[in-house]
Amino acid sequence: MNMTDILEKLHRKPRRVRRRISVVGAAVITSFIFMIWFVSLPARLENKVENYAKVSPLNNLKSNMASALAATKEVFSGITLDFSGFNTED
Repeated sequence: MNMTDILEKLHRKPRRVRRRISVVGAAVITSFIFMIWFVSLPARLENKVENYAKVSPLNNLKSNMASALAATKEVFSGITLDFSGFNTED
């Protein structure tokens, strides 16, 4: 099943189901972007130039991404999504 088939099936669903799926998708993407921004905020607010000189940019990126991933997993660990109205086996 390719993406075109999935989109066609989604198009045949009632408007409220399509709206729910689009809202959930937008919320997940927005939450992911917000979590990355929130985790990187303290590093951007620090004005300690000596810390930036000691840490290489790649190590800093690695550290920030690891903490962002851990925070994202923590946020989404308790969320369960109900897609009972979205059946792909038609």
